[in-house]
Amino acid sequence: LLMREHILPSVVGLDQANFKHLDTAFSEGRQTARHWLYAFVAVAIVLGAILLETQFKLYASFRRLVNPAMAAGLAALVISILMFFGYAESIMSEIRSAKEDAFDSVHALSKAKAIAYSANAQESVYLLVHDKAEKAHQTAQFNDAAILLFSGSAEDVRQLPSDLKSLKNQGLLGDELANITFAGEEAMAKKALQGWFDYV
Repeated sequence: LLMREHILPSVVGLDQANFKHLDTAFSEGRQTARHWLYAFVAVAIVLGAILLETQFKLYASFRRLVNPAMAAGLAALVISILMFFGYAESIMSEIRSAKEDAFDSVHALSKAKAIAYSANAQESVYLLVHDKAEKAHQTAQFNDAAILLFSGSAEDVRQLPSDLKSLKNQGLLGDELANITFAGEEAMAKKALQGWFDYV
């Protein structure tokens, strides 16, 4: 009773608070990084325009079509901008993948594992008690845990929709299946879900 009504709700609340803070910090950090990247590109474009304008002024004043040093500087600037922009986008994509594709899946599966253990404990209590009201209470708690794990209508992985992203917000295992990214992840996620179906 103490574990179910006091300790576990507190742990869930702590997990939600931490995850919300992480999610907010990640979103704000990514937005700030993108703003700085665009600011850098804007400044670089202004510098490029100044170099270009200087080249035109040199041509107008001295009738020199191309100043080798200025042209080389402009080319180096443009190449540097493109390389920096591409590298920054790549890093931001990797950070997004680490958080949204990897961490969020691990987080969902860790919660699913804890809830599955809790459901197993409720089943054990159900088998031990004799009072009908208490049996009904344990059954209700088991059903609540089952919905948290997967609330979809399928009872077999072969009945899942072809578009797994539609399983988002259909339980923790549904969230994992909607977030398939890495090689082999889909097969293992379906195996986990099928194991839960078999257990239920």
